Amino acid sequence: MRMKAFTCIVLLLLALCLVAPASLAAGQPASAKAAADYWLPVDGTDCQAWSDEPLAKGEIIRWSGGCQEGKLSGKGVLEVFAGDKRALRFEGTMRSGRAEGPGKVEAAVKDGTERYDGGFANGFFEGYGAYELADGSRYEGGFRNDKPDGFGVYKGTDGNIYQGEIKDGQPQGKGFRVWPNGEQYEGAFVKGKQQGMGTLLFPNGDVYEGQFGDDKADGAGKFTTADGTVFAGQWRDGKAEGTFTVAKPNGSREEQVWKNDQRVN
Repeated sequence: MRMKAFTCIVLLLLALCLVAPASLAAGQPASAKAAADYWLPVDGTDCQAWSDEPLAKGEIIRWSGGCQEGKLSGKGVLEVFAGDKRALRFEGTMRSGRAEGPGKVEAAVKDGTERYDGGFANGFFEGYGAYELADGSRYEGGFRNDKPDGFGVYKGTDGNIYQGEIKDGQPQGKGFRVWPNGEQYEGAFVKGKQQGMGTLLFPNGDVYEGQFGDDKADGAGKFTTADGTVFAGQWRDGKAEGTFTVAKPNGSREEQVWKNDQRVN
């Protein structure tokens, strides 16, 4: 058993996908999708722990707490060992062989240790919790059925930041996003993508305010350059398209025609 990495909190250019960490199965996270049932033996006892994956060859489970009707029960510490190395440690409460209520998990991964501190229900991350990756990146907020859900904050050590509403592991609703290059977006998200009204601030001081679709400027909007020139018009698939009203810092105004992001008049 091992922690399946939470590193699928992947931040791409103008897109963010919060993919769930795995469930606590026998005190260890495993995928919530296609959750098979494995009842695993606990070393030195007649008790069992639930998992959605089998033990790897040579791994054993140890438990310091109680046992009721053949299943782990009550408060205790569960550890998974592979030889003389501890692969995982869970501290919390078990009910009918599954984690329930507040608990903590530490799991050895290739690059160090990943940690979760928060709520569990029926063996899965549930309620408020904090998940820290081996590199120090961290998500803190709501979980539901093993996925980030509700309101949460992700801060990556690479400079990526997301703060806002999340549903089923993806930004959904209002959110604020920062890229490592300094770009910032505040506005609506739909299924992990910038969709609806929003504001995009560029590192050089340029600002786009308006409609977004599929992570791109799409629809009516206003682009203000760092020197104060304002372009108001329509964007299509991220490109200026049609007639724009241009207001310059000196107070003058003109109309410009753009096609495929190129001025044509």
